[in-house]
Amino acid sequence: MADKKGFSLAGMEGPVCQPDDDRYGFRAVAEGLARSICALDENISTVIGIEGKWGSGKSSLLNLLTAQLRPRVSPQTQIVTFSPWLNSPDESPVSAFLMNIAARLARLDTSAQAQAGRLSSLVSDLGNYARQTSRGLSPLARLGSKFFPWMEMVADGMEAVAATDLSQREKTVSELRTAIEQQIAALDVSFIVLIDDLDRLEPAQAVEILRMVRSVADFSCFRYVMCYDRDVLAHAVERGLGVQDGRLYLQKIIPLSFGLPRPESFDLRREFREGALAIWREVNEGEPDEDVLQTLAHYSGCYGEALSTPREVNQALNAVRFRYPGLRDYVYFPDLCLIQLLMTVNPALSIWVEHYLTEWSVVESRDGHMQDDEKAAITVDLTEALNKFGAIRARSVWEIRSWLPGIDGYDEQSVSLFNTVSGSDLEEASAQRRLSSMVYWRYYFSFSAPQNVMSDAEIQNLLALAGSDYDALERKLMGSVTANGVSSRTWFEHILTRLTPVITENAGRCAQKNLLKFLFRRSDLIIPFYRQRDMLFRLEDLGINALASQLIKQLKQRQPKIAMSYISQLFREAEAFAWATIYLSRLGTWAESKSIDLDRGEVDDLRLMMGVRLADDSIRLQQASIPYLSSFIIAWREIASKHVVMSWIEGGQLDDRAYLQMLLNFRTGVNSSSQGSYLHLDLEFIQKVMDLDRMKERLADIKARDEHTLRGMIAEVEKAIELSTE
Repeated sequence: MADKKGFSLAGMEGPVCQPDDDRYGFRAVAEGLARSICALDENISTVIGIEGKWGSGKSSLLNLLTAQLRPRVSPQTQIVTFSPWLNSPDESPVSAFLMNIAARLARLDTSAQAQAGRLSSLVSDLGNYARQTSRGLSPLARLGSKFFPWMEMVADGMEAVAATDLSQREKTVSELRTAIEQQIAALDVSFIVLIDDLDRLEPAQAVEILRMVRSVADFSCFRYVMCYDRDVLAHAVERGLGVQDGRLYLQKIIPLSFGLPRPESFDLRREFREGALAIWREVNEGEPDEDVLQTLAHYSGCYGEALSTPREVNQALNAVRFRYPGLRDYVYFPDLCLIQLLMTVNPALSIWVEHYLTEWSVVESRDGHMQDDEKAAITVDLTEALNKFGAIRARSVWEIRSWLPGIDGYDEQSVSLFNTVSGSDLEEASAQRRLSSMVYWRYYFSFSAPQNVMSDAEIQNLLALAGSDYDALERKLMGSVTANGVSSRTWFEHILTRLTPVITENAGRCAQKNLLKFLFRRSDLIIPFYRQRDMLFRLEDLGINALASQLIKQLKQRQPKIAMSYISQLFREAEAFAWATIYLSRLGTWAESKSIDLDRGEVDDLRLMMGVRLADDSIRLQQASIPYLSSFIIAWREIASKHVVMSWIEGGQLDDRAYLQMLLNFRTGVNSSSQGSYLHLDLEFIQKVMDLDRMKERLADIKARDEHTLRGMIAEVEKAIELSTE
């Protein structure tokens, strides 16, 4: 297992520099490779290729190889590390390399010329050779009486070069090469040249390096070790030379090649998991709990199987290291690691996940819906993204459904998206700040929450009002009913979804009582707003009933008798009497009452309190104006009796205007493929609550009186009756 120092490097992109930092077994490879290189005849020019994908660890291996070579070679062997990638693109790599060699030879030269401080013939020949053999992107300046200013940058300690007689006849390239060979042999020196990042060069520069090692600088005492991605370099050769098969060309140039072994998959998965845990410990200054450990291990084992190089491990960990400190309080650490891992090994799936969650949050919040063709298209995109994994477990739909919401099915044929998620699952996801949370999902792709979601701080401020200042709470909530924020939902709808059982349970008894009090006071003012906005509106969709049941259950858990006294008072004094009546009728079902721990006797007591409230004369005068009158009448009949309801409708207590308004409020929404959405008067329902013939007679009497101010209402009622027969 790697030590703490090793894991501290997990977030760095650079290659391994010290043997102790090696976590993938490259040290053993470097040892074997060093022995093989040292066994080669140093008098024969050799080119060795180390092949591997980008990020596979070639630079790390080269660093470790250098460390292994130094104690093994003789003092006369020069180890030269040459990185043409770092040279200016306008500078010939051949010139840069040969002048590097010239600088080293100048230090080794003990000739009389060198002792006198003048440029030796060997260095002069190398300079002229470099000028004549470079297919100069930038011509090599003639050697002058003093050093080139840039020569200090490529030389390895050369300090001064004397003037030379430039009037002498320039030697041919062949003559220069022969002279250089002889002079190097006389110095009894050899070179091992390590060339890295060959696959990063422009095609012209890459070809220039290959020409150098097999032609220009193919001196007998030179051994070259070059690192490259074979596919990338072959493509550069094809572009640079116009050949059809760059691989065959490389075989001629590089007779000895060594394929860098790919790290074992379990090594890469282990390094990602342990590196991630090191980040967690560093940020949190402690140990993760068992849930974090198990989930991270699962993600690393499943999706980490797609890791192919150490660089990919580093890239994923870099992303986690960069994001996690600022997001610690808003994300679930294993989910954050998962997303960064996907961004590295399967960007297409990562993009798909963000797209899906964007659409899912809109559907789940009822800000919009997905058409069938849209669902089909996004399902196809999911299949294509998963297929990029190949034949590994991460390709499974079963795996992705375990951490993304609204997905059903077990394979490509049965997968189904945008399915309804249970309230308990959503609540748990938000409590843990999971990727599947409506509140927190966007943090995983940015440093901010979804714009149509209230922050935790805002919700806590609301609960603080609920616990201390009812009037301020009521103003806040009523103001949120018509405030849309940045979506089609109002903030009130959003608040209802955020007031989960965990949130209200932790808010305290006073906050629970005041929130429940608000529902009994103001629901009859809130519901008409949503019904007017959408004629197909259903009370169940708003979530008021669910919140009321949740609060009643929580109040009863601690002090049942005191809680029931308070709840009875709310029903007896309910200003929102219409909603309270409908809600109470649903509490009468065994399943609903049991779910909030109400027994039959307690429900009967509440029905008695509600009956007292509905018998109030002031309430009777308001009933005709209830917008959702059909639902209220059904509930009222259950609490009182059919006779009481019939007496109110036909007992002459309603004047003509109130009677017409009552009929209009009996209308219900219908959605038709031919006519769209409209309101009709369901005569079958009317017949259940009143005498239909008497209703038609009274409507005819009102119309016969032809009161000008009632003509519009009469026309609407007649239209609603007409629509009911279609």
